[in-house]
Amino acid sequence: MNIPIALLFNIASLIERDAELLATLDVLESVKPITQAGAEIAGAADIWRYAAALARDLHGESYRTPSKLGVVVREPIGVVSIITPRNFRFLIVSQKLPFALAAGCTAVVKPSELTSASTPYLDLGRLLLEVGLPRGVVNILVGEGPDVGAPLSADPRVDMVSFTGSTRVGKAAMAAASASLKKVSMELGGKNPQIIFPDADLDAALDAVVFGAYFNAGECCNAGSRVILHESTFRTMAEAIAIANDTAYGLSASVWSRDFDTCLTVSRDVRAGTVWVNTFMDGAAELPFGGTKPSGLGRELGRNAVADYTEEKTLHFHTGPQTARWLPIRQSGAA
Repeated sequence: MNIPIALLFNIASLIERDAELLATLDVLESVKPITQAGAEIAGAADIWRYAAALARDLHGESYRTPSKLGVVVREPIGVVSIITPRNFRFLIVSQKLPFALAAGCTAVVKPSELTSASTPYLDLGRLLLEVGLPRGVVNILVGEGPDVGAPLSADPRVDMVSFTGSTRVGKAAMAAASASLKKVSMELGGKNPQIIFPDADLDAALDAVVFGAYFNAGECCNAGSRVILHESTFRTMAEAIAIANDTAYGLSASVWSRDFDTCLTVSRDVRAGTVWVNTFMDGAAELPFGGTKPSGLGRELGRNAVADYTEEKTLHFHTGPQTARWLPIRQSGAA
């Protein structure tokens, strides 16, 4: 279904218009500081605008050889199940839904049963209707995982599952989706290290350690739950990298040092979807986000975010008369 790009831009404007209400609802349901909730709402509006811009740039490819033309087009993948957690109830759905809509998909959204009251009835659903999105394009269902989430993962009428939550539940969702071999995008748990070298700006690193541990009451997949300090959990850069990689997860990490070679080497060798250098938990809609190993599968945000909700189709054209034949051609007038 082709969604007018203007609708996506208009939703961003409505989010900004109702930012105070949305932030207040976030605080009431998620118990977080109002300043943090306000920043998340502003970030969500920015993501909706970015998705709208990407929708205008969605394109295919063409290849030409003598007598042949190959065209690669992108088509909406179809129906997308979007399953989101409680910790960032408005922001995370905004990392998924606008890109699915920009690709031309329809969606069924299941918010966490712990933060579902506002998502469908008081903000997201209301804004989608107010902006003029046709009914049925986005359907918001509330309920617990076994009753709603599991069917949305297993139903063969669903073409893709985009899930954010724990690795344990993500594995169950992938198993349910495998029955019909649907596409999955998984943003799962993390055990993220902050590696601090002795030449780092220690005041800034300390601030990042406290922020990483306690941001959103620690309920964050990117939480900096491991601090790796020089001399005390390493002596060499190689040891630091080994400790950082000695976990099942690979979502994010950070490295703190004033030495360029140290920062570059560590950031390239640590197995994580995102490595922050002399900062922590920064981000932008233009930057892909996701993990490696059991921290996830696929990426959200970034320039390919809309394309991830599409399927490529190859159209192969032949021009001019056919000269090559598999079967012999009977000559005219032959006996």
